[in-house]
Amino acid sequence: MEGDQSEGGEEDSDFSQSDIDMASEEDDMLYNLNVIDGIEIGMDINTVGQGEEVVLRGEMDEVNTFDDLEYPSSEELNLECSSDEEVGYRFPEFFAETDMRNPKLEVGQLFRLMQEFRCAVRSYGALNGYNVKLRCNDRKRAQGVCKSGCSWRIWASKLNETETVQVKSYTPEHMHRSQYNRHCNYIFLTHRYIEQFKADPDWKTKSILATVRNDLKTEISRNVACRMRQYAKEILFGTLQEQFGLLRRYAAEVHRTNPRSSIFITLNEQVFKGMYICFNACKAGFRDGCRKVIGVDGCHLRGCFGSIMLTAVGQDASNCIYPVAYAVVEKENTEAWRWFIKYLAEDIQMENGRGWTLMTDKQKGLQNVCDELFPEAEHRFCVRHLYTNFFNAGFKSKILKDYLWRAAKSTIVPEFKMWMQKLHDVSTAAYDWLIQRHPREWSQSHFSVHSKSDMVLNNGCEVFNKTLLEDREKLILNMLTSVHMTFMTRIQKRRDKMVGCQGRLCPKIQKKLGSDKKWDITGIPCMHAIAVICECRNQPEDFVDNCYSIETYMGCYNNIVNPINGRLLWPEVYAPTIFPPKWTVSRRGKKQKKRRKQAEEMVVCMKGKAYVKKKGAVTMTCSQCGLKGHNKRYHSSANAPVDDWIDVEIQPVENNCNVLVNEQGKLVATRGKGTLSQGRREENQMQFMPTPTVASESPSRILEYGPSATFGR
Repeated sequence: MEGDQSEGGEEDSDFSQSDIDMASEEDDMLYNLNVIDGIEIGMDINTVGQGEEVVLRGEMDEVNTFDDLEYPSSEELNLECSSDEEVGYRFPEFFAETDMRNPKLEVGQLFRLMQEFRCAVRSYGALNGYNVKLRCNDRKRAQGVCKSGCSWRIWASKLNETETVQVKSYTPEHMHRSQYNRHCNYIFLTHRYIEQFKADPDWKTKSILATVRNDLKTEISRNVACRMRQYAKEILFGTLQEQFGLLRRYAAEVHRTNPRSSIFITLNEQVFKGMYICFNACKAGFRDGCRKVIGVDGCHLRGCFGSIMLTAVGQDASNCIYPVAYAVVEKENTEAWRWFIKYLAEDIQMENGRGWTLMTDKQKGLQNVCDELFPEAEHRFCVRHLYTNFFNAGFKSKILKDYLWRAAKSTIVPEFKMWMQKLHDVSTAAYDWLIQRHPREWSQSHFSVHSKSDMVLNNGCEVFNKTLLEDREKLILNMLTSVHMTFMTRIQKRRDKMVGCQGRLCPKIQKKLGSDKKWDITGIPCMHAIAVICECRNQPEDFVDNCYSIETYMGCYNNIVNPINGRLLWPEVYAPTIFPPKWTVSRRGKKQKKRRKQAEEMVVCMKGKAYVKKKGAVTMTCSQCGLKGHNKRYHSSANAPVDDWIDVEIQPVENNCNVLVNEQGKLVATRGKGTLSQGRREENQMQFMPTPTVASESPSRILEYGPSATFGR
């Protein structure tokens, strides 16, 4: 005990008195220089009158002092310092990645930047329905206030010589809540619901309005919802300028993963003019397993930059579509078709067209290009488009329609003549109009037998264009990657589907029976031939043309389209940046997706009854000028179809085009006779697009010549 007392009486060296004795005035001066006034343990700040009075909670109640002290967190318990060392007070910190979705503001809270504090205040106001404003808002300080009469206040400023911002005072009581909040703009809402937009970039407007109403208890307009969707796509996929700037890298990546593919980018002073793509698997599969029948067509792209997609589609051994190539151009005119057809002919080796069959819809300039490049090819026209022209020419009788289709479906010449004679008996004018088109262009009775196809409709291209309906609404780079995915998955699925089939022929072909001359046209025996074959104890499948065999079918789909990496892994291409064209779609609102139906197809259902629309049956007549094509409402409009063309002699020029001279002295190339409206004059002018230069065949190449950039063949 004595030893213990002696030890306790000695002074502990760890707690020896300091050698420096400070006066009370010096201690107060150091406190004011190093301690931020009002931010201490267990302190609360209340503004009374003009001065600021600090009231210590510890002086009010001993228990309150104990409750206000902050318990050490798990991080503080795991500090590197020893347990004997003193741990200082830790101010609450704001983490934008996790706290911005539902901000909680308090005194002493630390923010990394002043901009982060402003965003937190606006988010707080938007989520709670308070129209908060920022006053005294500069680089070093910011004050948030609510409407007049509301006591809500928050004050924050930067710490000394740092970018860190700290909340110095805060009054959380609110007295007002508004249904319409100024902070619920499209930028704030887009960042809040960005995960929903990632799952569904085309999030419906009605669903957006309902989600915001239920989540934030506030109302937004449909315009804000549409801007949210547009802004979200810019965040997720990039702007239009960024997407066009990545086209070279996309082309290099496709060439790396799919060697010998053809990708051509046509530029005009580094401005995008057109792009042609044909994967090596598609052109190799077409040469190995498809007949020499190709259909070409164009469709509109519904994205924000607007353009035309030209497509080339063949037929596989099962009479299904087989996409070969596609291109993006500005307009569907002669130069664009010549540019596309030349690259296509080089890929599938068409040469002069001998033994080939082309199916078209009589597009602008396409007929002249086909006759120019492939003089020995068989050129067919889609009968549905032929009947549309027949209907627009004034021959709208149902009996004339039936006779035209029966003549087109006739497989022998006598049957064709019989139906044409019946059509002549009903209407001589209709017969004279139809006989101007040679039967080999639209009737099966005059088709050649080398193609083994009785196709009279260009449905292959229509089906492929409908498959890409959703992709055609995207920006160009997203559209190209989606189409690439479509090609890749389609080839894989078709091959897997046919692997388990037994027999020599494709299942779809085994169910078909021909008739009369169809054996020669299609290569499939007719019912009479099958009867004779079975009588001779032979198998009808042995007499079907080899183009319908499973072996030929697998030859189409043995080649695969390889996937590509993400954008971050695309090869770097050191070349000038490609700029987007000025093809922007000026019309706002919902874009048209479905094909515009012709006059004879316009049937609507109202109150359980079907009605035929009068589109094309009634011609508007203006009561002001007496001209047809517009009414009084659009008489003064610049786009009114006023006949401002002067009568001049029409002289034939190259490609069987005609030239009209307007009052301003401009030459406009047109197809055949007719007048052009003033509003569409610029659209019908022929535009220049460079034609490709035929280069030597090589396993791989990356060339750049003229205004075009070429990636691989």
